[in-house]
Amino acid sequence: MEFYILDSDGTKVDILQNVSSIQWHTAYYTTGTFEIHCKATESNLAYLRDGYRIWNTDTNEIGFVRYTYPSIDMEGHDELEIHGYLDNLDLRINPTMSSVKNVETDLYALVEKNKRDLDITCAAVKGLTATVDHDTTWESLRDSFQAICQEVGYGYRMLKNGNTLNQIELYERGLNENVKFSDKIGNIQAQSFLRDTSDYYNYAYVAGAGKSDERYVIEIDLRKNGEPRRELYVDAKNVQRTYTDANGKQQTYTDDQYHQVVYNYGYSKLMEHRAKSEFECTVNSNDSLYTYRKDYFVGDIVPTESVKYGINTKMRITGANLVIEDSTKVNLVLEEIE
Repeated sequence: MEFYILDSDGTKVDILQNVSSIQWHTAYYTTGTFEIHCKATESNLAYLRDGYRIWNTDTNEIGFVRYTYPSIDMEGHDELEIHGYLDNLDLRINPTMSSVKNVETDLYALVEKNKRDLDITCAAVKGLTATVDHDTTWESLRDSFQAICQEVGYGYRMLKNGNTLNQIELYERGLNENVKFSDKIGNIQAQSFLRDTSDYYNYAYVAGAGKSDERYVIEIDLRKNGEPRRELYVDAKNVQRTYTDANGKQQTYTDDQYHQVVYNYGYSKLMEHRAKSEFECTVNSNDSLYTYRKDYFVGDIVPTESVKYGINTKMRITGANLVIEDSTKVNLVLEEIE
């Protein structure tokens, strides 16, 4: 596995070297990240900075450098710490009203509509069939991708595809019963299980346009299995009854359209306050049964068992953190399927 440094035009300017640690976190329906620690050589200081990218030749993922921190310790050792994201979708927002029905075609259309000279391309349409009823405006492309992909169970990634740089691709992973992670069979090592409801809400009052008692208010109920109500107030006064269309003309929603727009806004806010249920484990690097990116991939739904924490269910691999230091290990994040 090698990592190359690319300039903003996609030209290879150097190979990543003099490195003490790489953490490359691939995510499924959220944005992946990376963290690199290396010597502060002349080359690394020149190329590992904002505007440059890291190309992971094993996964073809592209990492965008956003944070650099050179330092010298008390013994005179130079170090450079770099952080970044595995997409650049946060750099563009959608300033007009756009409807997403067919997830694949409409999210790609959202990118094409709003890229405004951003160096990003869309992959070829594969025929993914998921549909939603989602209207978006004044939202970053990243926020739109994350919310909708999480809703339908799709992943997205930004890749170098041949000579095409920064290609955004939607994809879907499903059930993989050929792999099992279990402390009982000994193929996981360190493990933890997080159950966090401190910021969880399942019922929203969403207040749209209007003043005082005349505000347009709807209620959204996402309770399951008779669970108690946990209420959230969502201020949607910025969601007005008029909007600017793609041609720059003012339009007015019908009552049904406005209801759906306010609902979608409130629903997206509720999704920001979901209960967290995450199982994290370090995979045995000497496991002869299952190999990362050969037998299982980020996005797979796999049987998962922890005798320690009483888990025995199918969970989705929502993240994999590849840690390359003196040795190589993979830390997985798995989430319960709702």
